Amino acid sequence: MNMARMAVLICFCGGCGFQDLTLVTSRDAGAPNAPDATNSGLFDRGLVARFFLDEARQGQDPASVSDSATNLQIPIAYAGRDQPSFLTESGHRGLRWVAPGQGGVICRPVQGTPWTALDGEAQATLEAVIDLEFGVTSGSRIVHVGYEEIWTIGLGYMHETFGLVLRINEHQNLREASWPVNLATQGRVVVTAVYDGSAAGESDRTRLYIDGERLGTDRVPPIPQNERIDLVQNQSSLCIGNRAIGERSPDGAIFYAALYRRALSDGEIRTHAQRLRATDDP
Repeated sequence: MNMARMAVLICFCGGCGFQDLTLVTSRDAGAPNAPDATNSGLFDRGLVARFFLDEARQGQDPASVSDSATNLQIPIAYAGRDQPSFLTESGHRGLRWVAPGQGGVICRPVQGTPWTALDGEAQATLEAVIDLEFGVTSGSRIVHVGYEEIWTIGLGYMHETFGLVLRINEHQNLREASWPVNLATQGRVVVTAVYDGSAAGESDRTRLYIDGERLGTDRVPPIPQNERIDLVQNQSSLCIGNRAIGERSPDGAIFYAALYRRALSDGEIRTHAQRLRATDDP
């Protein structure tokens, strides 16, 4: 695959500016691309944020978690001694909430950050390594961008009846797909949710994978082709394991989380699942 860097003058209604672009001459979304700077072995093209959640050992309480893609820190607002708490499970570090629908907030506003690269995109991938027992009926957050009770884009877990849910643009006209998965019986798994507004078929515009294997969708939303994500930059925050105002924690652990501004291919998702099953730390 050939790549070249160049400065391009881009103009919008508000003015013009130079953008440094990396051009990829292959149109194959599954084409090989360089791993991130941590040598994690994970694909880096289109990466918006990546959290290894390995900042501490069990019993330690750091002030923040780090996004390895941007080096930004997200502060942790603890609720009591164990919401959330860092843990090490079979050698994997992560964060655990002990009950659904509680406090313990890990959020940072997206405005003014590189995370806004997701705004206006018609594709996205949300990826997480989790071991969850239960979620609230309205949806415990796994990885989430939104404000107040609104999802601009997010992956959540309700409970064993409704399972995993992907929601987009709730403030406009909620787009939602759900997959009836009882995570309490799954143990530690790699979950990948894909939104691909460019897909010709509606059933391919929302996809969910467990450990690299695609699941059938329980509810397919009538998402118009090429609908774009509206982050509502001046209000939204990027959050892990909760929403900015709390009360939407899961019961369980999150070991890793990432967001992309493109739809990862089946091959990339399988590669990630194999790598993350083995280790979710760099």
